[in-house]
Amino acid sequence: MNFEVDGAGIRLKANANSGVVSGHGITFSSTNAGQVATDFHISNTSKTEIYSKYFAKSKASDTDIGSVMVGADAYVIEFVSGNDTFVKAGGGALPAWMSFTAETNPSDNTQVRLKVSINDDATRNKNIRINSNADSKNYGISTVDAQLLVSGDGLRISNIGDQRVKSSATVNSLASEILSIDGLRGEDLVFISNGNRNPIALGEAVKATAEATREYSLVASKVDPSSVDIFDFSTGHIVGSRSISGDNSTTFQGLTIDFKGVVNGGDTFRVLVSDANIDDGNNLNNMLDTSLLNKETGIGGYSDVFGKIVSNTGAEIQANQQTLETFEVAYQVALDNKNEFSGVDLDTEAARLMEQQQAYQALARVLTTARELLDTLLRSF
Repeated sequence: MNFEVDGAGIRLKANANSGVVSGHGITFSSTNAGQVATDFHISNTSKTEIYSKYFAKSKASDTDIGSVMVGADAYVIEFVSGNDTFVKAGGGALPAWMSFTAETNPSDNTQVRLKVSINDDATRNKNIRINSNADSKNYGISTVDAQLLVSGDGLRISNIGDQRVKSSATVNSLASEILSIDGLRGEDLVFISNGNRNPIALGEAVKATAEATREYSLVASKVDPSSVDIFDFSTGHIVGSRSISGDNSTTFQGLTIDFKGVVNGGDTFRVLVSDANIDDGNNLNNMLDTSLLNKETGIGGYSDVFGKIVSNTGAEIQANQQTLETFEVAYQVALDNKNEFSGVDLDTEAARLMEQQQAYQALARVLTTARELLDTLLRSF
């Protein structure tokens, strides 16, 4: 959109692909008022003008080269080759507020183009556009029935009125190659093409009332093993395609998948969940299954590793126990040798100590008896 010279003043001009792709007129906001509207000569009665591309006047007459749509009302365009004019197909006059004009190319008088002019009115539908058909391109008309917008939350494709989305787009995404399309109907058909591979048709849209856990089957492409097609495991419907990154991983709907080893074309991988088997010992059974080594996949075999650890640990404990007993015997022999070398027999000394203790106790008894006798004699006088 830009301003261009118009006589002594300027005007606002909007082009789509230099005027080649047309399909929707400009509608000014009803809130334009005051000095802003005055400065730019913008009013709620501004005219809508839609142009075709220049084409050769030698083109044959055609009774239907497209339609001007004003809301739901269609006005079929007819090209008359004899006088190089555009008229309403089927005869009859156009409404007073609409006109079809033929404009000759100022740099080549053998070419002409269509100009559609529509005066704005408060009661008129503001949804003004051109619908093309199979003959339209021959007469410089190329339209798009849908809009492709980049919004804050991704890529948005919207259709006009109740038309099906018929747009084709090349998308280079840095966000994990995710393209989300909302608002599709169950019978809508979507085509996905990845690189030089054949397009993939997605013919079903399911509206989910709750987020359910899904299981997937991943199949590596035979043409390009670095790309995998992702299928819904229960239905077999394809739900997307992903490229395997340099670290041998990919992501899909928040799920990170790491591939071990080299992925070859045709390899199939399954991502399964066990939510339906909660508390039934299914995980324990899976652990028991992986206790044995699977020679085809190389998965499992922890039972052999655990058995070797237990066996080696038991052998080391037994060897250490025998070493301890040997050192205890050697210690006792050394202690006995020490006692013999010092000339002290602990058993003899213990017996002597007991004799001295008994003698001490007997002497103490004699002293006690003597004291009692002395006290008796003293009380006799």
